[in-house]
Amino acid sequence: MKHGCLILSCGSVQLALPVECIVEVSRMVAPCARLLRVPGYVLGVVDFHGDLVPLIDLPARLGLTAPRTPEALILGHIVFTELPSGLWGLAVDGVYDLSELPVEPLPVEPRHLVGLLLGALRVSATERALVLNPVQLISVVTRARIRDELAELAGGQL
Repeated sequence: MKHGCLILSCGSVQLALPVECIVEVSRMVAPCARLLRVPGYVLGVVDFHGDLVPLIDLPARLGLTAPRTPEALILGHIVFTELPSGLWGLAVDGVYDLSELPVEPLPVEPRHLVGLLLGALRVSATERALVLNPVQLISVVTRARIRDELAELAGGQL
């Protein structure tokens, strides 16, 4: 069983994802198709071992940056995650380290982030990374729109 968190950078912020949901990490690649009628933080779809996987600009999704183009993320990484809604690619600016330190609860969770954070992880003596709840990253509306767009791309076979 996998334990710990993967520490990443999203814009100028350090965040972390539980490794239980991470399938693979790769260098950034250009999406093979764009999707219409989806939020600006959806970059399109990428080929993941023969499957089309939606690619999300994670910092833009979290409001840390404005939506960016895949070209602006060329030095970044894709963290492929298995969520209850399926496989997703999360574009991030950098991937730093794996940590097995315990996740500490937040003393106060900001009202607009309720449910999105699992706690904080001590990265150094002075730095912490907020640990994201991966289940809450993609909204129901976004999932439905992306599913419809993928079905259209696949000729209605999904």
